[in-house]
Amino acid sequence: MAEAAGGREAVEHLQKTHADLVLMDLAMPEQEGIETIAELRRVLPRLPIVAMSGAFGGEYLKVARLLGAVDALVKPFNSGEVFDVVKRHLENQPDSG
Repeated sequence: MAEAAGGREAVEHLQKTHADLVLMDLAMPEQEGIETIAELRRVLPRLPIVAMSGAFGGEYLKVARLLGAVDALVKPFNSGEVFDVVKRHLENQPDSG
């Protein structure tokens, strides 16, 4: 597990290391989540991204899905919802070994 303070940092880190899934808040400093999703789709097209937002009633999540987010969580959400989304997407990934 790793964390990034913003979109640019996330992209740089993900290009250097392996990740099975990304949980991304759409409101981030330096580079917004929508822009970050678009960039990740270009450089890591198969990486599953789950977008999270509460802004504008979750309207930005529609854009995130159009850009390639595999799922979306509307804030506020609980830990059970996050767990279910992560479990669902990790179980659907092919074995890497």
